[in-house]
Amino acid sequence: MKTYFKIYKYTTYYMLFFSLFFGFFALAIHKPINILIFTLYFFLWLQTYAYLKKQTQKAFIVSYLLVTILWVPLCYKTVTRILFILENGGMERADGYGSPMAFLLGLTFEQIFFIPLTILIISGLFFILFKRTDTCPTTT
Repeated sequence: MKTYFKIYKYTTYYMLFFSLFFGFFALAIHKPINILIFTLYFFLWLQTYAYLKKQTQKAFIVSYLLVTILWVPLCYKTVTRILFILENGGMERADGYGSPMAFLLGLTFEQIFFIPLTILIISGLFFILFKRTDTCPTTT
């Protein structure tokens, strides 16, 4: 659990930075739904980290559940983008409709969140599979 906790801690810093960045960007372009999403994301992630830090019995389950809930739609979107590239031979449809630049920007912004969540998913799987008896460190 120490490894998972350490990775979660650093991922928390990373996620909070980018959720605040995108939240302020949404504020600048006046997108209220995006502001709400990134604000909710920020507070939900922060609360889960605080709960994991308390070292309660179910802290791992709650944190891993949050990571999984956030990871699944990003995984779906990444797989659909890869299938689109394989199907069309590039980042735009066969009829020329679409923008490769928009495709790349969307993919990049999704991967900013997808890659750290994938690392946490794998770390959590290792913890589940090997069920180590170590616990979270009290001070970090």
